[in-house]
Amino acid sequence: MAAPQEVEVAAWIAELVKRQFGIVVGPPTERDGNDETGLTNDFTFDSVTPPLALEVTRLRDDFESPSPDDLGAMRKRLEGFLSGTEWPHWSAGIRPETKLRSDLEPAIKRMIEWMQAANLEKLGPGTYMHDVPSDLLYRMGDTFVRDCHRAQMAGAVLITRNEADGLRIVPVAEFSDSKSLLRPLTRALSAKEKSLALAKKRGYVTILGVDVEREDTTGYLAEGVRAPGFPRAVDHLWLCLREASKVFYAKRDERRFRMFDLPE
Repeated sequence: MAAPQEVEVAAWIAELVKRQFGIVVGPPTERDGNDETGLTNDFTFDSVTPPLALEVTRLRDDFESPSPDDLGAMRKRLEGFLSGTEWPHWSAGIRPETKLRSDLEPAIKRMIEWMQAANLEKLGPGTYMHDVPSDLLYRMGDTFVRDCHRAQMAGAVLITRNEADGLRIVPVAEFSDSKSLLRPLTRALSAKEKSLALAKKRGYVTILGVDVEREDTTGYLAEGVRAPGFPRAVDHLWLCLREASKVFYAKRDERRFRMFDLPE
């Protein structure tokens, strides 16, 4: 059964589609794998042609909040990993907002493995094209590029080889307008890709609705800010900002956010 917040977001999006595009989608039907259709989406709107499939997710205010204990435990595990390698002295720059118990630790390990194999002194998962000579980058191939993307999404900023002092983990501040939204939004798009892909194969137009609870989000969004890349399964993205009473909308072929008032 859908949570009240999810039902509210579905109603908002139905009203916004009507208000902005003149399309009356009718009432939502709860799905989530509970009927014979096999659809795992939160809602579908089946009284419109083509029908719509909607997934709703939350962007919480405490989305990423590592504790000192978590940070220390991860450092010890990484030190254990490094003790079995040819070089134990490294610095790992990470985003201040990073969920340590996700993909960050294996991502750092993987970056160090690539650096040791390629004899690199510095590697930024988001700047690898500048950090790796073009001929070496070609030989490292697509697997390396995918690993860098995963490390960037996990929160790794820069890995460097040091002369001494073992392992250091250093928070690195972000300064872009969309700084702390890129990674959580990319993860949200990726997490909902599978269920929306099934609906898309069945002829549904697919929508991801994000219920934004983070109070800092308005500082990173404005009309024209670019949304992250859309998976093939996602056609439309709506960000509902409760505190600001605003909605930001982007679509696959027009990824610059447009701003609307949140329905009352």
